[in-house]
Amino acid sequence: MEDSPKGKVNHPRGMQDSPKGKANHPRGMEDSPKGKANHPRGMQDSPKGKVNHPRGMEDSPKGKVNHLRGIQDSPKGKVNHPRGTEDSPRGKVNSPRGTEDSPKGKVNSPRGTEDSPRVKTNSPRGMEDSPKGEVNHL
Repeated sequence: MEDSPKGKVNHPRGMQDSPKGKANHPRGMEDSPKGKANHPRGMQDSPKGKVNHPRGMEDSPKGKVNHLRGIQDSPKGKVNHPRGTEDSPRGKVNSPRGTEDSPKGKVNSPRGTEDSPRVKTNSPRGMEDSPKGEVNHL
């Protein structure tokens, strides 16, 4: 191979005459920058999130169509979010815990509250003056 320098025809190394990345060399890519046709990395020419890139999404913010996280455009709890949010606070209808809208102990709470104090007549302790649930509840 003295007459033909390295990289002319079928030398797998070298490649001085034809720089890397001309036809089918998977590395290098000096002449065609990364992300031109079918290079899965890089993507300098087309920013992330243009068509089918599942990450990034700089052009279309999260939560536009079918992104399960984010959801900046539609806040949580609009339709079928099982937790309490600003639009539909927890405890409106059948919440088992007390909230600001329906405090615990309105109707059938087993403990004494301000609206329906327990210990009316026959309290075994000396609590006639201050029924349970007022201020100094033990």
